[in-house]
Parts: sequence; structure tokens; C-alpha cells
Amino acid sequence: MGRDKIITLQSLPIQFSLAFRKIFYIIREFLDTNFTPPLCASCSKSEGNRIAFIDLAKGICILLVVFSHSNMSEYLNIPILKTLRMPLYFLLSGLFFKNYGSLYNLFEKKLNKLIVPFIFFSIIAIPLIYLNFHAITIKDLIAPITDIKGGYNLPIWFLLSLFWVNIIFGCITLFFKKIVFQGASVIVLCIAGVYLANNGIHLPLFFTQALIAMPFFFAGYILKKTPLLYDSPKYDKSLMLYSFVMLLLCVVLFSPIGTPMLDFFYLDFTGNILLAYIFSIIVVVATLLICKRIKWLPIISYIGRFSVIVLGLHWLYIKAYSMGYSYFISPDLNIPLRFIVVVVACWISIPFVLKLVPHMVAQRDLIKLPKPSETK
Repeated sequence: MGRDKIITLQSLPIQFSLAFRKIFYIIREFLDTNFTPPLCASCSKSEGNRIAFIDLAKGICILLVVFSHSNMSEYLNIPILKTLRMPLYFLLSGLFFKNYGSLYNLFEKKLNKLIVPFIFFSIIAIPLIYLNFHAITIKDLIAPITDIKGGYNLPIWFLLSLFWVNIIFGCITLFFKKIVFQGASVIVLCIAGVYLANNGIHLPLFFTQALIAMPFFFAGYILKKTPLLYDSPKYDKSLMLYSFVMLLLCVVLFSPIGTPMLDFFYLDFTGNILLAYIFSIIVVVATLLICKRIKWLPIISYIGRFSVIVLGLHWLYIKAYSMGYSYFISPDLNIPLRFIVVVVACWISIPFVLKLVPHMVAQRDLIKLPKPSETK
């Protein structure tokens, strides 16, 4: 027994050295990924098949989400930003839609990419529920799937809704091969979603939100088939001009009557519904073109690449911050400081989450469903 203790004590310096080396590699990779721009000539791809400007667009989008949830609109209220957040997310998802050959394969893929993170980020919210209410009930535990307000980790409703959007559109593409019929199906489903929203009908598991999001998803699917987002030396030099003209036209046309928009979470529409969809799609496309021209920005592109982690963590950091800020911070500084603290906390958390639980945050597949032939 004594000999075992001596061996263990002697091995401690080696264990500390290995642990330090692992932490060093994590930090070095973190800094390299954040501050080293893409090396390819066009900078359109950062590594492998990743497209750098898409990560930048996702980074802008998730920062706008944190901006909104931190109540920063009390300091800087720009209506056009509200038309960009969620439509951009859904459009980007449609841009990379694949049916993987069958609905079964699509279901398995989206189970890992969306449902597993949804469950994971619901579970890690449980300690904060206890700290906030000093008790945990069954109602609290099942709130993410039963409460129309989304439970304690509110923003992850998007993952559940996006899962339904993918499954619905997967069914559409399997039934209809021609894009005109796919578009007609999307319009019909959207009308059904708008009807439900106008009548205050919240279908379970954020299914109503999925229906009203279908046009944005389909717009991304269509955009992929156009040359707009691909390298084009002839047009790329004028991208910024085109984009700002599009944004300016939106502001000029809609400022006198108010910016039309829709609130996905609360299923609330402002202004004309049709104009809200058109306005949002124009703003989203203009933003993508600006990102295509810029291509990459430090930190923002990194945050965008792993936006699912920021989506799942930022609300928990906001809640944790709100529990403690009153003891240390002046109320006048609370909101802007909260935004900065939450963004930095999410940013620093990314490499550790990737290292510890990659399967839980859509970086690796956790669930392998048996193939139909294997079940026989």
C-alpha cells in the first residue's frame, strides 16, 4: 500500500505537466482560430468546406441575439436589427439544407445537430433554476417542451423549431421535386402558421414558429441555387454598394409607415405581414452580401462558427449575472456591462465546451439510429 502511494506521488509532476500541456494547446488553438485569418487566396473558405463569410454572418446574428436578450435596445434601439436576427438564422439553415437521401437519415442528422444540444442546454440550466427559486419541480424540468414560454433557458426554443423546419422541408422535397411545388407548399404552410399565430394558437414544441419560419428557410434554399453568394470577380467589388442601397431603400420606404416585422417567439406581427417577410428577406440578403465582401473578422467569425454554444449558454450567463450584479455594480452601468460580460463569458467558454462535450453541441454525432435493414 505504501509503495502504491509513493508511485502515485512520484507521478504527480508528470500528471500536472500533461494537464498543463493540454490547457496550453487549448489556449493556443483558441487564439489561433480567433486571430488567424483564412489562408486561402479568396478567403471564402476558412478550413475544409467551411465558408468564412457564413461564419461571420452567424457571428453577427448570434451577437444580435445576445444584444437583444441583454436589453441593449434600451440604449440603442434600431428596428431594422429586429428584422434580421431570427430570419437570418433560418435563412442560413436553408442555405445548407440537405435531405441526406431519405427522411430517416435527415431525422438522425438533425437529432444530433439540434435535439441533442436542446436537451443538453436544458439540463445544464437546472442548477440555475434551483439557485433562483430554491426548489425544482417536475413542471420546471419539463418546461422546455411543455411551456410556450420555453422554460428557463428560453433561447433554445429555436433549436426545437429549426428541427421541425428541417423535417417539414425534408418531407416537401421528398414529395415534390420541382421547386415551384416546393414553394407553393411552403406558402400554404406559412399561411397556416400565420393563421394560428393571429388566433393565439401556440402548437406544442414550437411547431407554430416552425410554420411561420418556412419562407425564410426556403429563401436560403433558393439562394443556394443562385450565383449571388459564390465567388464572382465581376460583381464582388460592388457588393458593398449593392448591399447598402438595398438597406437604404428599406429604411426610406418603410420609415414613414414603421418597420414591418414579426416576433417569432411571441408570434406577434407588426405592420403588414407580407411586407414583414419581404423586408426581412431583403435585409438578410444585404447583410450576407456585406459579409461576403468582408469575409472574416476576428472573434466574431469564431463566435459564429460555434454559435450553437453561444445560443445555449448566453441566457444562463445573463441569469447568473442578474443574480449577482446588484451587489457590486451601479444600475446605470448594468445593461451595457452585462452585454460585454456575457459575450466574453460565452467566447471563453467555447473551447472548453468543445473539448469536454463535443457530442452535446453538434460537433460530433452522439446518436446512431439503426438503419432500416438492421432492424429486420
